[in-house]
Amino acid sequence: MNQMKIGNGFRTRLEFVLGQVFEDLECGGDHETRAFVATRLLEAVQSGILKLEDLKGIAQDALAEFVHPEALAPIRPDRIEPCSVVFSPIEPDSRSRHV
Repeated sequence: MNQMKIGNGFRTRLEFVLGQVFEDLECGGDHETRAFVATRLLEAVQSGILKLEDLKGIAQDALAEFVHPEALAPIRPDRIEPCSVVFSPIEPDSRSRHV
């Protein structure tokens, strides 16, 4: 794996993002959850994503994935119900006619 050295300034940015994402959780989240989100953040940085808002979005997505992995499971075609919407033609309104 191609490891990227992260400087103190950028490390502070990542810690800030983690703090924002976990601020509403009791005790700032457990170690396992924070480690999962931090790993996703590091992967994002290594792939070239550096903007603070982008990193925050990635951290929020990672937290959601960790907490509710079933919500991000692939959609199974056999569980999709067919749509039964019927469209009817629109009748012209006599008030909209210009004579």
